[in-house]
Amino acid sequence: MLGTQLVSMVLVTSLAALWHAMTGFGSALVAVPLLSVLIGPRSAVVTVVLISLMLYLGAWTRTSEHVDLVLVRRTVGYTLIGLPLGAVALVSLGERLLLVLVGTATAVLAGLLLLRRQRIANSPARHFVAACISSGALLSSTGMNGPPLVLSCQRLGLSPDSFRANLQASFALQQLFAIAVFAVSGQLTLEVAQLVLVGAPALALGWWVGNGVFKRMLAGQHAVLVFIALFGASATALVRAVTM
Repeated sequence: MLGTQLVSMVLVTSLAALWHAMTGFGSALVAVPLLSVLIGPRSAVVTVVLISLMLYLGAWTRTSEHVDLVLVRRTVGYTLIGLPLGAVALVSLGERLLLVLVGTATAVLAGLLLLRRQRIANSPARHFVAACISSGALLSSTGMNGPPLVLSCQRLGLSPDSFRANLQASFALQQLFAIAVFAVSGQLTLEVAQLVLVGAPALALGWWVGNGVFKRMLAGQHAVLVFIALFGASATALVRAVTM
């Protein structure tokens, strides 16, 4: 593995963890498009899923008293329907099409999150089952499973603590099942293992810095920067797909 890839992995993983520490979700929205350009979309998706598992397991442990296991079982159960569909796309699509998929999905999902911030949550709710299935398919094809569940769970009337805790638990279990799907489809390679080993310490560093930044920021101050970063990452992946 090239030294530039290792350095890039550290920087991108740190940035994604910082993002997650500041917002509570969305590390993959930052990491997958950027890593797709650096190491290819297949390796990027699998690597981010493996690294994200560490984030979610840690967050689940810290918020376990607020987890509704019935809701988590329902969420993950429906997710299993979508996981194989996304895995087929990951294996069968070419590198350019995967980059287009990653870039487009990032822009669309970031747009949905932006609309959520603009308080249109009172519009008709998406069907819970459809949100879970699409989350599973997005996870195993693009590594970005969060926004459908965030938008869906937002409308369940959960307290902030319960909302965050149930998302972390659902995400953690989703990652575990996705890793099993990747193993069966032969996506767990030596390159991915090396990237995970490099990314894990960077994950801890990014989380630590993100917590420090979060404590010093005013409410909502980071929103503009967050969405600039997301749409910028999307544009990076799409430009790479066009020029490769």
